[in-house]
Amino acid sequence: MELKKSTAIKLSLAVYIALTLVFLIVGIIEISRTKEVRQIELLCKQLYDSQDPNIREQAEKAVVAFQESPDTLSKCQALLERADSSYSQLLAATTLAKLLSRSTTSLSVQQRLDIRNYVLNYLATRPKLAAFVIQSLVSLFARITKLGWFDMVKEEYVFRNVMNDVSSFLQVNRKIQIRIP
Repeated sequence: MELKKSTAIKLSLAVYIALTLVFLIVGIIEISRTKEVRQIELLCKQLYDSQDPNIREQAEKAVVAFQESPDTLSKCQALLERADSSYSQLLAATTLAKLLSRSTTSLSVQQRLDIRNYVLNYLATRPKLAAFVIQSLVSLFARITKLGWFDMVKEEYVFRNVMNDVSSFLQVNRKIQIRIP
């Protein structure tokens, strides 16, 4: 009986340590993502606001590296979720558009549907976006729709329901005024 209690205590302690490590790792990743978002925001500020051509050139190189990184999709989502700067939001939207254009075959239909729905939801939940960010996100929505026009899921053209999708979006979010530039 004592042996069972001892084993149970050791097992409980091991589970506790494992869970603590998982939470610690998740916290570190979250801090890292937040730092990365802040760095990208600074780069965007340098790219669009700096008068010094050398600073702008360095920022542009860093932005290109961001756009070409293997985890661009998750970085863009993190940027949209956490960024305070309109320039960063614009970078995320234009980067997603470029990602879709250059590699439609590497993103599944479901991933593209998820991006499209995310864009609609993002527009719905952030009524005070800058006009140029709204325009970029609407262009992204249009590009996803265009590139996926012939894609089917279970014998249904899933990207052709544009009017229904946008109508649903507008009905759910009636109180949001969409500013069209």
